Amino acid sequence: MTSYARDRAGAWGEAVMPDATRYRELYATSGWRAGLTIGTESYAGGIKQKWTAVEWTQDDESLTYRKNPRVKESSVQDKEGNARRTEIDYHPATYYPGGKDLGLAKDVKEYGAGAQANTVLRRTRTEYNLSAEYMTAGVVGLVSERYVYGRVASGGEELFS
Repeated sequence: MTSYARDRAGAWGEAVMPDATRYRELYATSGWRAGLTIGTESYAGGIKQKWTAVEWTQDDESLTYRKNPRVKESSVQDKEGNARRTEIDYHPATYYPGGKDLGLAKDVKEYGAGAQANTVLRRTRTEYNLSAEYMTAGVVGLVSERYVYGRVASGGEELFS
């Protein structure tokens, strides 16, 4: 039988499967992040097997309520030491007509593990068509160009596509 549990304060919820595998989701409990997933954990045989962490941003982080929340960084690790981290940078509001922040991703950076934990292995840059004809028709975030850069032996980056 699968059983479910949750923290009364709203910090986590979990499911325990018939084979005793446990999946737990962690939630922020205060400010504008309250209720957003900030991590996960999975256990088998009572040992943590894999875990994730998520950081959020929004249009104005000084607000007490949510205003266009979006993931800023995520990471995944496992008990064997495998890890990966992804960071997302967004275009600034000044990039958009009228200065409205649409929260469109600009650069997605993928990092290595261990000694390369602070080394960008791949970066994907996305540009958008924000012409008035599309925006007034409700087409927001139409991709116009996407570039993928990778790390090269010299330590720099090279355009792949």
